[in-house]
Amino acid sequence: MGNRARPRGCCVRLLALSFVAALLLSLTSMISLFDMQLILPPSIGSVKCPVRIPLGKKTSVAKAKFGKKAWKMVVHASGKNEMSRTLRQSGSWNNKASRRVLAALKALGPRSMLVDVGANVGWYTLLAAQRHHHVLAFEASAESYSLLRASLCLAPRKVRGLVRVLPYALGNHELHGATCELWRHPNDAKGGDTHNICVDDSPNSKRVADATVRRLRTSGFQREGMTRVRALDELIGSGIVDIPQHTPVVVKLDGTF
Repeated sequence: MGNRARPRGCCVRLLALSFVAALLLSLTSMISLFDMQLILPPSIGSVKCPVRIPLGKKTSVAKAKFGKKAWKMVVHASGKNEMSRTLRQSGSWNNKASRRVLAALKALGPRSMLVDVGANVGWYTLLAAQRHHHVLAFEASAESYSLLRASLCLAPRKVRGLVRVLPYALGNHELHGATCELWRHPNDAKGGDTHNICVDDSPNSKRVADATVRRLRTSGFQREGMTRVRALDELIGSGIVDIPQHTPVVVKLDGTF
């Protein structure tokens, strides 16, 4: 169940949802580079600055732009993160999908919110916030999560105040609470050839996961980290995620699930 290979790509699907529909949304699992078992403060997801920007061998600052808007983003310096590489080279990411995101938000009015699932280093998050939309961003990768937070600290306070960033992997109810690992091959330049290995309460889950891990190691794959999966409606029901009632929501999903 949880040991299927799930590629991460750049396909974007948009769903314009009411708050009630958002409560019912279940998303397929995504994986973290580390185990985020923590208690979040009352100002959950808000970014307090200054955030240490890890400039050096692994990160750099890109000059992002879209239309008349321009801003700075802290991105991966290596070529393995496709979004970071594209932002360093051109300053933008997937113009067609970006226009669709903005068009959906505009159609729902100025109170509409973007739920950015798999935010990566934050292109869509900052794209929407720069245009005064509230954003709820989820990014399970420890590195990308920290870079997104650093980018928000480079943004004006009004923009930063519109965004909440949560270090969670989102999944459906079957995987809610499951422990998952991300395995990737070192020659995977685009980050698409990844395997999500999840262990839940089913009788054969651990046995199947262990067998898959042995096979991946034999094939040269490396373990990048782990996390526990959360379901979006469970986060809303528990009060961890707060979406104001009657708020029009655009949900952006990255990847093929």
